[in-house]
Amino acid sequence: MEVEVAVPVRKTAKRAGLVKGERLRGVLSGRSRGVRGCATRGGIRVYLAGPAQSPAERRVMEELAGVVEGAGHETWLPFRDGIEDLYQGVLALGAAGGAAARVRDGAAAVVAQGVFALEVFQLVERCGCLLLNMDGRVPDEGAVFRAALAFTRGRPVVLYKRDLRAELHGHDNAMITGLSPGFRAVRTRDAIPGELEAMRCGEPPFHPPAGLSPAIERAVGAGRSIWRTVSEEGPFKAGGEGWDRFVEMLARECAALGSCG
Repeated sequence: MEVEVAVPVRKTAKRAGLVKGERLRGVLSGRSRGVRGCATRGGIRVYLAGPAQSPAERRVMEELAGVVEGAGHETWLPFRDGIEDLYQGVLALGAAGGAAARVRDGAAAVVAQGVFALEVFQLVERCGCLLLNMDGRVPDEGAVFRAALAFTRGRPVVLYKRDLRAELHGHDNAMITGLSPGFRAVRTRDAIPGELEAMRCGEPPFHPPAGLSPAIERAVGAGRSIWRTVSEEGPFKAGGEGWDRFVEMLARECAALGSCG
């Protein structure tokens, strides 16, 4: 059974500033680690984090990406550029149950680990700044994790929020607003480019710490290998050509993610 959920990685690789040859090898070999690897021609690579479960939420995230790109920066949008949609395709396999469902569940666990590793790699090595869309009754939990990881890596975090709802008597949680200087979010899209410039994304004092924890090192290493594969061999479809080999690669690269030390 084949589910038509493709990851447009070839187009994405070009859009994200990756080309085959020396430049691609430099990114994947880790030579680009740190602030310099996050710079692009004329701008910085900005990671966009926020709710993306519904078509309306995805449309907002794409529009925010357009604002950032219009200011001369490149963007990484997980559902557009990564393998998150592939995970949804896996869950659709074997919907009737039985043996196919068991295969689906095993593959889904592997792809979920691959999603985690690829996104950690993008945050740690390829993106110099993060834009967090806080809209919603509460901010999206996955987006908050991404913002916290960017913060701990010395990446500036720009907060954006139009939603008037807030959980603490009209005030947002300080453990989220504190990720950005001034403990505040910008309220209009037009203000985002100026905030990126004010942050001087990817420049001092936003240098990453010298070392990574073993767990993050493992995730970054696995994510780098996954990015190499999807950039050079994708797109992949759940249940389609090359699918079994792709899942085997994910399982091999992500085998150590759950270990300690």
